[in-house]
Amino acid sequence: MVPTVRKKKARTLSMPQLSYAKLTYRPHFNKREVAQKIGDVKATVIEHNSFNHYTYQQESAAAMDLASSNRKFSFSFNNNNNNNNSDFQSLTNYNKYNNNNNSNYHYGHTQRQSQQDQQQQHNSFSNSIDSGPSSASSSLTSSTLTSIEDLQCDDKDGHYIINPGSLFANDRYQIQSLLGQGTFGKVIKAYDRYQDDIVAIKIIRAIPKYREASKIELRVLSMLKKHDPKNENQCIHLRECFDFRDHVCIVTDILSISLFDFLEKNQFLPFPGTHIQAIAKQLLRSVAFMHDLKLIHTDLKPENVLLKDASYVKKPYTLPCSTSTSSSSSSSSFSSSLSNNKKANRGKSKTYYRKILTDPKIYTIDFGSAIFQDEYHSTIVSTRHYRAPEIILGIGWSYPCDMWSLGCILVELITGDALFKTHENVQHLAMMEKVLGERVDLSLVRKCFSLFYHDNTMQSCGSFGGRRRSSGAAGGGNGGGNGNGGVAKDCIALSFSKKNGHLIFPTPTTPQKLVNEVQALSNLADLIGSKVGFKFTLSLSLHDSIKFFKIPKRLHEEYTFWFWFLDLVKCLLVYDPEKRLTAKEAMGHKWFDCGLADDGIDL
Repeated sequence: MVPTVRKKKARTLSMPQLSYAKLTYRPHFNKREVAQKIGDVKATVIEHNSFNHYTYQQESAAAMDLASSNRKFSFSFNNNNNNNNSDFQSLTNYNKYNNNNNSNYHYGHTQRQSQQDQQQQHNSFSNSIDSGPSSASSSLTSSTLTSIEDLQCDDKDGHYIINPGSLFANDRYQIQSLLGQGTFGKVIKAYDRYQDDIVAIKIIRAIPKYREASKIELRVLSMLKKHDPKNENQCIHLRECFDFRDHVCIVTDILSISLFDFLEKNQFLPFPGTHIQAIAKQLLRSVAFMHDLKLIHTDLKPENVLLKDASYVKKPYTLPCSTSTSSSSSSSSFSSSLSNNKKANRGKSKTYYRKILTDPKIYTIDFGSAIFQDEYHSTIVSTRHYRAPEIILGIGWSYPCDMWSLGCILVELITGDALFKTHENVQHLAMMEKVLGERVDLSLVRKCFSLFYHDNTMQSCGSFGGRRRSSGAAGGGNGGGNGNGGVAKDCIALSFSKKNGHLIFPTPTTPQKLVNEVQALSNLADLIGSKVGFKFTLSLSLHDSIKFFKIPKRLHEEYTFWFWFLDLVKCLLVYDPEKRLTAKEAMGHKWFDCGLADDGIDL
């Protein structure tokens, strides 16, 4: 049970809140410490030995000193009546996360999986065991262990071959299941036989470019651990790393499913408002911590936010109806958003049984794409649906791109669907204009024009999406990628009028399907209002909105909660990155002073 906070009766701020909504951020480091970045982290090499004893080789003392507190493990296996003892020193050591049945550890995905792939993945997880050490131990006694690891361990693509029940890393771990697979390699669920614990191990492909890329992630994870040894800021931590049979292996504690997976299992019904508030505060604190370390995550999305525990209770849930009596344009009902999944019929009132988390504690994962602010910025970052406008326009990106992604996530938690479902740059910008109710900021268009028209015009066009530039808050890092993150066929600058800077959409050659998808979108106020049963307008204050829409007094507190939620999202989805809220500023937003008595409180 998550503790709740009930404030003193004062105006409309008397409703209860989960304790997560009152979290504060207090960095325990100074600028000088942050300036001392960690260099390359070399994984401890484990020489493969088929005679069942460990031959762990430690790296230099400098590499091992990265850990804030080191432990030594003495491994002793008898073979031919000879004792072979060696010490294994972990790089890092951190708190345990909880795990649930059907654990799904998403790590390093850059595109949302297809529904079919997800279903296959979930089916493979259906028989995974509980992660508690006691259950893991009993599982070992009832299963046959493969004591000698296969001599041939890789497939033709350099992936480690996963055999559930077999031993790994010279018998230290027993593989339990495959949790996920991507271009980088595989993530497995394994039992650590020497710590009597369940862990997740990311096994990097035995290919030089992926091994090299893993060094970046190890640097980032080590930096996070160094400055937050107690994991107060809820970013996944490096437990240890090693190099085994040409595979860099990154060991972390295991978590439960992602926010996206929970939405999917919950028929894409919305999270309770109090849980959205709790998740938002935790995410903002994590992002504030990253940004203070001069780190930009670049790939925030529901798949990269994992629950500590996906336990839930079911409660009846009825789709909301608008309670305001003033006329205004209405958006589509919640039931229409579910019709594609055949979960509801348009125009019919239906009661669902919604899953309510018993604890909405989350952790941010997947730092494989994270970038230090003062280091080279790649051209295209972020998964398409969560990509900020400055990235699409190719005018340089920095910390604010994470805040745009966070705004998109918050909307998805209440709607159950991605805000900008597109794979085309121009359509993406057109969707932004439709949802936000205003054109792309002219200051951004001018920067885009400046890069294109004033820089060897046609040559710039040919390389607009792929030319290397240093990128900071002010410029560089050209964009213009397609839905797969590649180079756009046309420069995005050509999609704007040279006369007035307006986006040209649609054009005579624009497929009607793309036009229809943009036209079907509601503006942000109507979209959120339709999900919570109220009407809003971005042009009115709270007091004027209550008066204009004739909100009953008994609903003033609930209306206030959602009014300020909309206001926070609006402040995150600002075109100009310099005007977007920072993570620290967002943590102090008025929404976090508002409570709500809903299913998330009354468990």
